[in-house]
Amino acid sequence: MKSERLEMVGAGADTVSLTGSAQTTSFAIQPATGPAVASATGPTPGKTYLKIENVVSQKSHVTYEVYVNLPDGADTATYKEHYVGAMPLFGVIRASRPSEHHAGNGLGFSFDITELVNRLKAKNAWDDRNIKVTFLPRRTGGTASAAVVGHEPIHVGRVSLYKA
Repeated sequence: MKSERLEMVGAGADTVSLTGSAQTTSFAIQPATGPAVASATGPTPGKTYLKIENVVSQKSHVTYEVYVNLPDGADTATYKEHYVGAMPLFGVIRASRPSEHHAGNGLGFSFDITELVNRLKAKNAWDDRNIKVTFLPRRTGGTASAAVVGHEPIHVGRVSLYKA
């Protein structure tokens, strides 16, 4: 089995603070110039990954849902094809505290969004030059919500896009 060689093609410049309401970050996507170029031209198309790194907080929180290129103010039930996945925060407190076993860099999430990108391209909802990532808190009952009554901030260190 051949291992994938990942190439970062874009990343947000700022930390994202999640405080119980919808938060969005956007960044430019650059054309692949390294190992992802060979994958894109090979017999099987390359993959696309969304990475969310260094998620830290000092308090326990609700799960956040992640969406790509969700229109502003959109009802998530209408835009299911934009759904990336859930970001459960179980263990975030412990992962955020340095110890003798780790540096306290928090949680990390990696999502294979290859099929999502293909679906969005088919609907003209994908831009190869820019991406918008939206975080929505999940309400009790499992649905996304525009707001959950305040909580301590959750800090997301980096949101990035990789090609393989």
